[in-house]
Amino acid sequence: MVGAVIEPPPELLVFFHLAKTGGTTFESILNNVFPAQAVMHCREEDDVVSALSIQPRQAVADQLAAMSPEAREAVRCVIGHLPIGIHTLFERPARYVGVVRHPIDRILSHFHFAKQWGKPGTTLDPSASLDDYVDRRLGLIPFDFQVRVLSGCPELDAPLGLTGESLDIIPVEDRHLALAKENIERLFLAMAPLEAFVELVMLLKHVYGWETRR
Repeated sequence: MVGAVIEPPPELLVFFHLAKTGGTTFESILNNVFPAQAVMHCREEDDVVSALSIQPRQAVADQLAAMSPEAREAVRCVIGHLPIGIHTLFERPARYVGVVRHPIDRILSHFHFAKQWGKPGTTLDPSASLDDYVDRRLGLIPFDFQVRVLSGCPELDAPLGLTGESLDIIPVEDRHLALAKENIERLFLAMAPLEAFVELVMLLKHVYGWETRR
């Protein structure tokens, strides 16, 4: 588990939800242990054009600005598909937490998801093969997705082709991987592989003093 250091609970915990890493389950845990008023769910925008499916920083800033001062002050946990650096909007000490998954497992999971529930522009025909999925380049999931998001480099995103056109994909370089690792070490309370999901939850339980039954 990378970045795991026992420390006092951060004033703000940002759940860095990477697609197809057990995030929905993790969200349900956070919703159960934090009071409702302490959780800010960053809205999924219907017109998001990010091929990484991350919310624009400005959209989160606008959502925050629309809240009352009391509501903003009450926030202790932020949840969403978010860009690195979003914590600076809150002007308080913050740490991220997240889960990563073996790239091949993630790709296979998203491949089956796209054939059934993909969003417009990324949905595959049920008869599509794995080769079809990769060759059509409908999104960035098969192309070093986790490094792209964790590096925080805008140039590694791409406009999502909602009409089904192939993306023009900029390749990930070693420097992007180095940035992703640096961000994890610098900003994360913990980043765990999916296989250590339970251990990650137990670490947070220890840090926050959550009751096991919750």
